[in-house]
Amino acid sequence: MLHSLHGKPSDAYFATRYAVLRAPLDMPLGSERLGDDAEAVHAWVADGDSVVSVGRAHVIPENSDGSGADHKGPGAAKIPAFGPLATQSAHRPAFQIRQMGTLPNHQRRGHAARILARLEQVMVKEFGCRTGLLQ
Repeated sequence: MLHSLHGKPSDAYFATRYAVLRAPLDMPLGSERLGDDAEAVHAWVADGDSVVSVGRAHVIPENSDGSGADHKGPGAAKIPAFGPLATQSAHRPAFQIRQMGTLPNHQRRGHAARILARLEQVMVKEFGCRTGLLQ
């Protein structure tokens, strides 16, 4: 079942995000949580009580070109700037989708496509976004 929420999601959501995106890189527990998660829109697919696929979106602030750190832990990779955001206001408001992942035994079932579509829909309808960027 597909779910979405504006605000901080459950611990099960974060556990899946960690298992898919951070544990394979031997990153510490907690690195899956981002400082702006409470302001982001989250979508996930659940199989019973288990979260099997996750993703999130956030509005890129007007004073930002979208660049930043990939996570809050040490040694975070840099997210490159989205060039047109720095020079063309026609692309604003803009949103970024990131932190998408699906547990290996649930891949190839369309979960990520459904999450992506839900995040796009919410960002356009609720925030009036004109441009979406997928990290």
